[in-house]
Amino acid sequence: MSSLSVVGTGYVGLTTAACLADLGHEVVALDIDASKIATLKQGKPTIYEPGLQELMTRAIKADRLRFTTEYADAIPNSEFVFVAVGTPMGRRGEADLVFVKQAARSIAKAMKRTMTIINKSTVPIGTGDIVSRIIGENLEEEIPFSVVSNPEFLREGSAIHDFMHPDRLVFGSHSRPAAEAVAAIYARLDTNILITDLHTAEMIKYASNAFLATRISFINEIARICERVDADVKLLVEKLREVLGGLRDQVIAVLGLAYKPNTDDVREAPAIDVINSLKQKGARVRAYDPKAMPVLKQTLNDIQYCRDAYEAANGADAVLLVTEWEEFRQLDLERMKRVMRRPVIVDGRNLYEPNVMRELGFVYRGVGRS
Repeated sequence: MSSLSVVGTGYVGLTTAACLADLGHEVVALDIDASKIATLKQGKPTIYEPGLQELMTRAIKADRLRFTTEYADAIPNSEFVFVAVGTPMGRRGEADLVFVKQAARSIAKAMKRTMTIINKSTVPIGTGDIVSRIIGENLEEEIPFSVVSNPEFLREGSAIHDFMHPDRLVFGSHSRPAAEAVAAIYARLDTNILITDLHTAEMIKYASNAFLATRISFINEIARICERVDADVKLLVEKLREVLGGLRDQVIAVLGLAYKPNTDDVREAPAIDVINSLKQKGARVRAYDPKAMPVLKQTLNDIQYCRDAYEAANGADAVLLVTEWEEFRQLDLERMKRVMRRPVIVDGRNLYEPNVMRELGFVYRGVGRS
């Protein structure tokens, strides 16, 4: 087994570190955020991801996973270094590589042995060459190294499963032996291996992301067509307004705040826009999410957060379902109806069967249903 470092402990980095440790490697996860590392050293994940806590606990107990804020601690003894830092959007929509470049400089200054640097971050084509140049310029002594692109295809909420059961693994480098050496790290996984040159691997990641974006754009266009022919679309707040006859002073229970189930990530979550729209129209908002409330409270603290779905619905004029957590499938809907002031449910994820909801006495609206 290999000695590895993972730079960055966000979704990709922390998942990668925990999974590689579970595969038997010795892993040091590095982040310059001291508060985050302090939490991780206590064995507590800084993100919610199903199965992550169990993997971390097992790996830490087996001394295969530890955390640090120091490059001088993580890098010198590592054979492979995975770079999984953020690439936020710049002002013109471009990927900002500032953290990738900072990581490359810091890795170079801490290197003491031949090493392979593996990029996991989503970056533009040619970034591997930039990383290689920065490392070469900042080495304190002449040390051989290689750069490999190993793009991730993880979905938040199922990242552990996706890592352990990938449909393909891509490795790209100017050095085929380096790419093959990184592929060997994943030898215990039964999947398709694709070895390419460096630029092709980077292109594969961008092409995959573009394909997913195209699918989203397509369904948005279908939604607009549905609106033109008087079919239902995902206009949740407007549906509420129509059913209630207005939103001012109405109490609305919003169920689901994360952008998808099984994660606490609220970046670009539909619930945020929905809540802000409700507030602008004078509604009083109560909210519940199994995992995302502590995260959203940091930026949205002028609504009422509830302990469970029933507390959120108590005395509410309507329930608005935004994220399809499995917990919401199992709700006692008769209890829900009893505690509501008005039995109105707008189901933004078509989680429930319309006929069943109407038989229970709800005024029910789904989406995409004529």
